[in-house]
Amino acid sequence: MRGIVLWLAGCVAEGELVMGPPVEIEVSPLVPGHAVVVEAFDWPVVGSARLLVSTRAGQGPCTPGGPCLGLRSPVLLASGATDPSGHLRLEGRVPSTVPPGARVHLQVAQLDPAAPGGVSALSPVLSAVVENDPLAAESDDFERSATLADWTLLSDVEGPPVLHDRVDIDVAEPGALVIEPNRYDDPTLGDGGAGPGWFQDRKGPLLYREITGDFAARVHVRVGRRDGIHLRPDGAFQAAGFVLRDPSSIAPRGDERWLMFNLGWQFQAMATELKTTFPDGPDADDESQSTLMLDPVGVQAATLLACRVGDRFRFWRRLDGEGGWTEQVPDPALVYADNAGVAYPDFATDGFVRTDLPATLQVGFMVGMWEEGAAPPVRGAFDEVWFGTPADEADCTRAPVPP
Repeated sequence: MRGIVLWLAGCVAEGELVMGPPVEIEVSPLVPGHAVVVEAFDWPVVGSARLLVSTRAGQGPCTPGGPCLGLRSPVLLASGATDPSGHLRLEGRVPSTVPPGARVHLQVAQLDPAAPGGVSALSPVLSAVVENDPLAAESDDFERSATLADWTLLSDVEGPPVLHDRVDIDVAEPGALVIEPNRYDDPTLGDGGAGPGWFQDRKGPLLYREITGDFAARVHVRVGRRDGIHLRPDGAFQAAGFVLRDPSSIAPRGDERWLMFNLGWQFQAMATELKTTFPDGPDADDESQSTLMLDPVGVQAATLLACRVGDRFRFWRRLDGEGGWTEQVPDPALVYADNAGVAYPDFATDGFVRTDLPATLQVGFMVGMWEEGAAPPVRGAFDEVWFGTPADEADCTRAPVPP
């Protein structure tokens, strides 16, 4: 969950939370008309709770014989409950009438019919600014397994075969999306692959959201093996990263339209891979055509950034330990395979300009395995994805570099 985070006290006295074991409250981005989630663990009081919101902080209504709210003219935003483990979850919807840029104030009220005024505890008042970017609501820190339901798995939409052994959030690894491809080899493809990797018409598991218009998407990715994420993948083109795909690519065969940016053990080296794939070209072999570029990096973890402005797509990387972004630009010296041809596009000069892609794309995460290798297969782990809308190409990297 990406939004405001506040460490609070963890015990209760006289109707207010006071110093004690720390409790972290997380509030998802506040976007007009979009859902908002407030979540906390080790919450000190079990039972029903309410999330109240106001544009003004200060002493508000007082319950008879009980505590006074820290909000003036509060409005109920969400209801929920704390379970016996101390997990508090409140989910509501930000009114569409709240203007972007407005500062709002939030307070959690813990209910208890036996308490004076029916309120047993109040949290401190939280403050947040309403986002002016609707794409902020698409961000996910992968710290709640329930958010998996907010994403779409390609094989659920396009049908069998299933291409993964594992896709989960906050299960295999706390605070991470984990994807493990299976060993499925499409028998109808003669491309030389032996597993679910992304090349021409071959596909692997893809978990995505549909994003319309210009966007910037940033994610931290780690790639390794199932017997240890720190262990280097063994087979060729075992990698994890972004896919940006035309939803109409489902049929017919030979009509795939997508771009990919990933990190993994590619061909004899750890490298980033940029790939652009077009429908069947002049050779008319009924296979979509891919051109890919490999850039050796020697690491297994990095932050990847993909950005779309109009028909142009740009990509950046930040290897773990680096302090800034490096743009991955098309370079003929790094082209490993050029099956798409140079007529459309001229890969070396035009870069990733895709006038054929629609306004709405599947934007999500792939983990591919072109060749299995002798060691246990690949695992990809993704730590927090951020979405935003760039004003122009120069604005693509406005997202702060993660610490």
